[in-house]
Amino acid sequence: MTRFLGGPKSLIAESLLEALGANTPSGKAAGARPGSTGAVPHWDDEPRELRYRGTFVRIVRRPNQNYNIVTVLRAFEAAEWLARVDDTHPRI
Repeated sequence: MTRFLGGPKSLIAESLLEALGANTPSGKAAGARPGSTGAVPHWDDEPRELRYRGTFVRIVRRPNQNYNIVTVLRAFEAAEWLARVDDTHPRI
């Protein structure tokens, strides 16, 4: 089971969307650094924790049951949290 901790789900979801730049007019994350998209989340694979600006956002307690989530978080961490990911699935 995957759980959001630290506050209401909507606030956490909004914070994560902001971190990814989805909630800002420019499409850049708040607190953006020069030449960057801004502050980025951090996925720690050992304790399976997601943090944003040092604040705990999410833990994945059963990675075998949440394989897709863990795979995506590992990929984003390895890619240093790209500002944009192209949709590889065409719209039907």
